[in-house]
Amino acid sequence: MLMDKSSYIFNGNTYGKGRLVLAVVEQYVSDNDGLAKKELEERFPAALQGSIGVISSIEEAEGKYKGKRHFVKNVIKLTNATVAVCNQWGSKNIDKFVQHAAGELGYNIDKEFGAEDESSTPSESFDMDVLIDEVNVELSRIISEFADEFNSSQQTKVRPGYGPDKFYLDRIDGSYDSSLQSLIHYILWEKKLYHKFLTARQLVDVERVVNEEPDYIYSPDLDDESTSDEEYEQDEALADSLDNFYWGVITHVGGELSKFDFFDNSTFKANGYVESDDD
Repeated sequence: MLMDKSSYIFNGNTYGKGRLVLAVVEQYVSDNDGLAKKELEERFPAALQGSIGVISSIEEAEGKYKGKRHFVKNVIKLTNATVAVCNQWGSKNIDKFVQHAAGELGYNIDKEFGAEDESSTPSESFDMDVLIDEVNVELSRIISEFADEFNSSQQTKVRPGYGPDKFYLDRIDGSYDSSLQSLIHYILWEKKLYHKFLTARQLVDVERVVNEEPDYIYSPDLDDESTSDEEYEQDEALADSLDNFYWGVITHVGGELSKFDFFDNSTFKANGYVESDDD
């Protein structure tokens, strides 16, 4: 899996994925005075992004998501709410957004394909498919170990010895507390897999999250104004890579859990991790 370092030209400026979305939403609000939150959500449906949505109220962005998943320093004031744009964009969802912005909203966006640079960060030369396979093997082992408990309890709770040692493998939406993403995050940390593809600076951030925010997961802060331009590019590339990584792992777990008769995969379907019956 190569790192997608594509950039986008909009209104004469060049953006990475997350900043492009912010620029387009800001432009749309500027072009359409008097918008309410519901109207903006209708013009930018949540499905374009995925489980978080394109925009959230600033209260939700700073509360539920702790200011880590949105551009909270670039809030947008509407007639009845102040909102923040989600910064979680990767190759799995940005093309859908660009197509929507061009086809439905009439905005012209040009894509520039970036070549892979193997010298900048470990994440750009590391094969993420290898990492996905390694974590999937570990999660398959955990699922096999707890299969009898799943069937007897009719739930997917596991205590695999990582982090806080209680996770629900079907919890993939909303809070990260006891979620599948949290377990994946702790596997990456405790098996020192983060060390294979993060820079020293990024590893410091991971350790802080593990020690100070145990119910959260690591993601580079794309709204941190203290980072240099080079560091921002590293973080944005990493965010894209992690997006692809989590998608690959959660999709695998969804398939494994679908083997259990009691498992309700509707949340996995809604977020694109398991194919719907219509696909």
